[in-house]
Amino acid sequence: MMAKYAKLALIGLCAVAIGLIIELAALPKLLEGVPLPFGQTGKPIGGSLFNLTFFHAILVAAVILIAAWLAKRAGFDLGLIPRTKGDIPSLLAFVAFLSSGFLMWYHPAFLIGLIASGIYLLASEIP
Repeated sequence: MMAKYAKLALIGLCAVAIGLIIELAALPKLLEGVPLPFGQTGKPIGGSLFNLTFFHAILVAAVILIAAWLAKRAGFDLGLIPRTKGDIPSLLAFVAFLSSGFLMWYHPAFLIGLIASGIYLLASEIP
């Protein structure tokens, strides 16, 4: 029984290691041209932190989904992988929400996708 949970813990550690490698590889490229430390502004959160927040949200969601997929392959069902066709649009809307929030740093037109996917997520969760 303990070996079963040790296997699950190892799966989680592997998923976290994958996420850490992705972050260490991608974060310097995202911060190119951004003065560090961030300059003082009147805003409580700088505009450059907005895309990093969505980047980390994407990374956390990816690590959770990778861990759930690896756990499913190992025989554990965590219930995070979509099973029916009705679950897939919600997952795609969540991906669109996070990616639109990240891409707004590069072009403000992605605000439309952020708002549309946010409205869909809110409307689909109301019973």
